[in-house]
Amino acid sequence: MFPVFCSLFLGVMMGYYLFHEYDSTVKIKPVFQETSEKVYFFQLGVYSDLESVQNSTRSFTNYIYALEDSQYHVYVALTKSSKNVEKIKGYFEKKGYDIYVKEMVLSDEEYLEKLEQYDQVLEQTSEEEAIENVIAKIVTAYKEMVIDRGKNETDSQTGTS
Repeated sequence: MFPVFCSLFLGVMMGYYLFHEYDSTVKIKPVFQETSEKVYFFQLGVYSDLESVQNSTRSFTNYIYALEDSQYHVYVALTKSSKNVEKIKGYFEKKGYDIYVKEMVLSDEEYLEKLEQYDQVLEQTSEEEAIENVIAKIVTAYKEMVIDRGKNETDSQTGTS
């Protein structure tokens, strides 16, 4: 009876030690877990057709639009930082645009990391030209990293190019 008790006791102690040693040294990220974060989109307007979108965005070199509920929503900036929301909104209002801030969730980890870098730069500046340049880079990166990559992935899955 004593050998059985000793074996069980030693087995439990070794298992406890190995479990806690493994747990403290290895941090495993679940494979299927996606990082989703809240992002603020700055909406310029909502239009019924592409011609209206093109007419209303003539003064913008960088913008994105999305077809939502049979209407085209035009976005001119994005940020993850609540500190930058008022700065960006104020920038556009100073230029005479009525901007609506819309919260959405993104899960593109690569873009979210890039957006965080741009947000840090944006937080540290107050010059209009610098703000304009950072906003342009944010929108361009979104087009390249999210929209265009999404199209390429869809094309490769469907066999079109």
